Amino acid sequence: MSSKAHFSFDASVRSDLLKALVLPPVKLTARQDAIFYWREDGVTVGVVDGSSVIQVEQRADSDSFDSYTLDAPHGVVSLGVPCKEIHDFLSALNPDSDELVHIEYESQTNSLDVRVGDSEYNLAGKVRDGLRTYEEPDIDYQNRFFAHKRVFKKAHDVVGMVDDEITFCFGDGQARISSTGDTDKLTVEPQCTSTGQTDDVPDSGEDIFFVEDTGEQESEYSKQVLGSVLQFLPNDYMEVRFSEGQPMKIESERFDGNLYTKATIAKRVSPKS
Repeated sequence: MSSKAHFSFDASVRSDLLKALVLPPVKLTARQDAIFYWREDGVTVGVVDGSSVIQVEQRADSDSFDSYTLDAPHGVVSLGVPCKEIHDFLSALNPDSDELVHIEYESQTNSLDVRVGDSEYNLAGKVRDGLRTYEEPDIDYQNRFFAHKRVFKKAHDVVGMVDDEITFCFGDGQARISSTGDTDKLTVEPQCTSTGQTDDVPDSGEDIFFVEDTGEQESEYSKQVLGSVLQFLPNDYMEVRFSEGQPMKIESERFDGNLYTKATIAKRVSPKS
């Protein structure tokens, strides 16, 4: 009888990068398992909130680790681990941002060991079968643009004062974000321009730079969901894909390009009475 294949990984990484990598999208995912994929070129963490409203996938290349060793017959180790528990462990210890965290996994013990200084946290890994992970939207997005974080922060902090449902409208070289309450309406119109169909964002200070603009598209999203996504966004420009009545997809980079994030938020579906 043949024995099961053995696989393992051993890595060291800065505490601030690991803490950002395992950040859960919403508090409701406290015990929910994220799927970690360890490959030769780096690690990907994918997590979906309980209602599938927010999907987040984050990737850190192996070059961003202080050390990185993978032993896997098929070039990948995948397992489910509650990411919030790792995040809470690091938050409680509060190590210096550049202090190294040692991570080790052995398939024989099925234990993910996270060690910082004299503290070690052992978490039982789960096989990925049956666990939910990020699914790339099968959508032919109509508009693509770069938007600064301030666009989404103002939508949440200012426009969201009126109602939890926030309407985003992008296209025809313009942007409009609004919310309507029982008697009030609040609208913000970010400054927009075009990049001339290139991915080079000019240093001219506009809020939004359209790359692909096929016309006005409109969708509604929840203030609460938007607030959860804000924690993943750098104080910089990020790429946004947008179509009417579809999930909005936001892609960004942090930690000097060492952490890549894809976040997809579903359109708000509950109709107003």
